[in-house]
Amino acid sequence: MKIVILDAYCVNPGDLSWDELRRFGEVEVYDRTEYDDAVIAERIGDAEIVITNKTPISKAVLDVCWNIKFIAVLATGYNIVDIACASEKGIPVSNIPGYGTAAVAQFVFALLLEICHHTAHHSEAVHEGRWEIDPEDTGARLGQDGSTVDVRPEDWKTLFRDGDEEKGGAR
Repeated sequence: MKIVILDAYCVNPGDLSWDELRRFGEVEVYDRTEYDDAVIAERIGDAEIVITNKTPISKAVLDVCWNIKFIAVLATGYNIVDIACASEKGIPVSNIPGYGTAAVAQFVFALLLEICHHTAHHSEAVHEGRWEIDPEDTGARLGQDGSTVDVRPEDWKTLFRDGDEEKGGAR
């Protein structure tokens, strides 16, 4: 079986191995493929399995690459493949529907926290030296646009208590 990967660099810039695929047959790996039907068709040739991430597989390519039995898209969509033509020719097309699901959820919460707390803004202020500590009152202040956030040592007891006031311990 011949397997061709048209744009391997998109998903593997060199830190992973494609060797596991070699158990199934001959594997030809191209880091990038020009988005030109003639070039794409030449690279696919008589391959049975085509793996792509962003390189389009058009009707013109499918018409000349007669031996394709399966197309795998290394992404969540499959809009880069002429699905109607592939279906007519009986070629299954798959994608990676669960790809990045946990990462997307984490990113959503990271953005929500950024919206609520402006973490990037505060980080920038620290890096630019706009975060000041006043030696007179031991609290830290971030002065920006007329707003001030005070954090004093006595506030930490409230923020980090273990619920047992008598022990005075922090979590």
